[in-house]
Order: sequence, then C-alpha cells, then structure tokens
Amino acid sequence: MPKTSFRKNSDSPRVLSYLYLNQSVEVPVASMMRSILLIVLLPVLAGTTINSFYAHLTHKLKFPNY
Repeated sequence: MPKTSFRKNSDSPRVLSYLYLNQSVEVPVASMMRSILLIVLLPVLAGTTINSFYAHLTHKLKFPNY
C-alpha cells in the first residue's frame, strides 16, 4: 500500500477520492467557498438591504397571517 500524507483540513476531499478511486483529486477550495458565499450571502444581503431601506414599498408583499 503506498504511503500517503494529508496536510490539513482542506484535504478531506482528497481523502475520500483516494479511498474511492485510489488517486488524489485537486479541489479548488477557495474558489468553491467564494461561489457558495456569493450564492448564499448575496441574496440575503440584498433582501435585507431592500427590506431595511424600502420597507414602505415592500410591506405590500408580506403574506397575511393565517
């Protein structure tokens, strides 16, 4: 069995790919985290900003209480 060394926490995808495929696969962690943050954080910040500054316009969009 070949000797492998895993350096840090970002190597966990490498561990799984090594266990499944017997080879290492590079994962662009920084790029992936940036994409996730933009996909999640950007809409949340936009919605919060719009609701904070334009609440008088967005109050009509609220759902009625059932």
